Amino acid sequence: MIEPTILAPLHTKSPPTTLEVRIGSDVFSHPKAAKVFCQTIEAMGLEKVQQLGLTASALPLVSLTSPATRRGFMAVGKYFVVTHSSTREKKATLEQAAEMLKIPIQVRIISKDEVQNALLNELLADLEDN
Repeated sequence: MIEPTILAPLHTKSPPTTLEVRIGSDVFSHPKAAKVFCQTIEAMGLEKVQQLGLTASALPLVSLTSPATRRGFMAVGKYFVVTHSSTREKKATLEQAAEMLKIPIQVRIISKDEVQNALLNELLADLEDN
C-alpha cells in the first residue's frame, strides 16, 4: 500500500513590502519600492551612481540607453534605472552605492500598510490644518 504524502507549498508569498530611505533630513517613502529606489538614486546623483558601474539583473544599474526589455526599469530624467530586483536587493544596492559615494543613508524595509497609513495620516493632518 502506498501512503499518501502531504506536500508543503514550495513557496509562500511574503507580505508586500517597500522601502523607507533617509538621507540627511530627506525621507523617501512610497508604496512602490521601485519608486523609492529611483527617488533615492536621483537624490544621490544619477550620473554619480552611473559612474560607479553597479549592475542589476546583469544590466548597468543606471544607463542613458533604454534596456531591450520593456519591463523592469524606470525612466528618471534622461536616465534609465533597472528596478527588476527584490526589495531586499534594492536595499542592498542603495546601501552599497551610498557607501561608495560616502553618503550617510538609512534604508529600512517596511510593510506597504505602514506607508499607506502614514500617507493617510498626512492627508488627514493637512485637511485639519485647512
